[in-house]
Amino acid sequence: MRDEATDRGATESGDALLEQLLVRRGLAFNFAARTPDYASYDALPPWARATLAAHAKDPRPSLVSREDLDAARSPDDLWNAAQLELRARGTIQGYARMLWGKLVLTWAQEPRDAHATLVHLNDRYALDGRDPDGWANISWCFGLHDRPWPERAIFGTVRCMTTRSARSKLDFDGYLDQARAWRASVGL
Repeated sequence: MRDEATDRGATESGDALLEQLLVRRGLAFNFAARTPDYASYDALPPWARATLAAHAKDPRPSLVSREDLDAARSPDDLWNAAQLELRARGTIQGYARMLWGKLVLTWAQEPRDAHATLVHLNDRYALDGRDPDGWANISWCFGLHDRPWPERAIFGTVRCMTTRSARSKLDFDGYLDQARAWRASVGL
């Protein structure tokens, strides 16, 4: 006898895979084909650049250098785990990857610098580095293929994500435990 909940879960997983494979990948390649400087901050939608510029002087909880981010030395344990996974595996769990991209805005005074740092890290370590998927995923964190959301400090109307919200979406403790193995594997 078939379990209806299992069937529904399989259908949702299949739908999510098709969304990533067909829709998101298609958007990424179309974006790269039709947008000059597609990997740069200037390729972001005007509304996103304007709202981020309006909030560039908002106080940051701390400023973190590119070198410290590369070495997974941010003030956020989950972000550090995602960076370690990127360095060790060339990829980041989906939800953690979104958070990885969003949080850097809170540690860079200039949104342009945050974007450049993420492109650098992704191009250096990710399997999708130097690829339209990687650039579009990073730019999504800054408003590409999205819409304005309620205004918040630092993010303006760009969609915000927090580590607190990630706790309900991830096996947070398990992910942090795994990060210890990733840290050892990359020699940090």
